[in-house]
Amino acid sequence: RIADVSKAVTMDFKEPGDFIYVAGVTREELGGSEYFRMLAQESGKPGAVGATVPRVDPDTALKTFHAVHRAIEDGLLKSCRSPSKGGLGVALTLCCIGGGLGCDFNVASVPTKAGVAPDTALFSESNSRFLLTVAPKDAEALEKIFKGLPIACVGSVTETGRMMILEYGAKVGEISVLDAAAAFKKTLADV
Repeated sequence: RIADVSKAVTMDFKEPGDFIYVAGVTREELGGSEYFRMLAQESGKPGAVGATVPRVDPDTALKTFHAVHRAIEDGLLKSCRSPSKGGLGVALTLCCIGGGLGCDFNVASVPTKAGVAPDTALFSESNSRFLLTVAPKDAEALEKIFKGLPIACVGSVTETGRMMILEYGAKVGEISVLDAAAAFKKTLADV
């Protein structure tokens, strides 16, 4: 229940120039994910689900949820999305589609456990994480709320209509938001 619906925060990106943050730690937790299923099929092991399923760290999770709630109550967040289904790559795509905007997203800046590969950082389904956007003027206030918790600015919303995935400044992937929306809608028509 939401006591004041005017404080509800939707997932769609709102404005070019807004900063994109990831709150929470991404771990190598692909077990049971769609991405792992795809990798298993490609490697000739259909039906494999992976051994490392997402686990919750209750202490950090509760603190992260409280910080997100406070950021909402303080009116700082422009958008908020949990990446638990499909990971950050899917959440990012849905936020771009919803707002009709693009983004520059630096996968190397995502808070991770050591040794997490870029594709894992994009598609891990680790729990208790959020993809957030804030106006640049509110970035410092957001970071203050999350002090002591894992959070990082990973990019910005753009008006290009393209999702650009970067790693240490080098482009590693790019897709038109219109193409992403068409691919997403096709899966709905196939059901």
